[in-house]
Amino acid sequence: MRLTTYIWLVIFFAVTQSALGQTTPTSAEYLKRAEEIYVKVWEHYRVPAYGLFSENYPSNQKDTLTYLQGSGVAEKEVSFLWPFSGIVSATNVLLKIPAVQKKYVSYLDSLVSGLEKYRDSTRLPTGYQAYPGQFEKADRYYDDNGLVAIDYAEAYLNTKNLVYLNRAKSVLNLY
Repeated sequence: MRLTTYIWLVIFFAVTQSALGQTTPTSAEYLKRAEEIYVKVWEHYRVPAYGLFSENYPSNQKDTLTYLQGSGVAEKEVSFLWPFSGIVSATNVLLKIPAVQKKYVSYLDSLVSGLEKYRDSTRLPTGYQAYPGQFEKADRYYDDNGLVAIDYAEAYLNTKNLVYLNRAKSVLNLY
């Protein structure tokens, strides 16, 4: 199942429960669910050899990706940038919760290392390409780079680490 599909199923389930008049979970229950999903994503989608994530679970690399231009692109070894950015965004959200913030700082550090694998400095202006450069040269998109800037800005707001602020600014300088 694609990572984004998995996340949308969880959201659909929560909305359906609410619409059917089910008891509304407490904030603690929502946090518990969010953390459980987060752990499952890391367990099932993480490709430890690269510090990145796969597009599908289980990943068999015989599937085709249908959300790209000219759909029918064969599944690749790791995910494209925008789903990876979703994991960074999820981590930033968890970092906003004081009760668990310290727990997710190391995840953010790992994700930033992965995020930098999409950075392409071989072409000007330097930017983030859609797929990690260690595998292939890929297109670079304004929206992907915008997501990276937002991820870094959020990471800075959560941690006050100036490295993240400077990276957000460097991405915005592309425009």
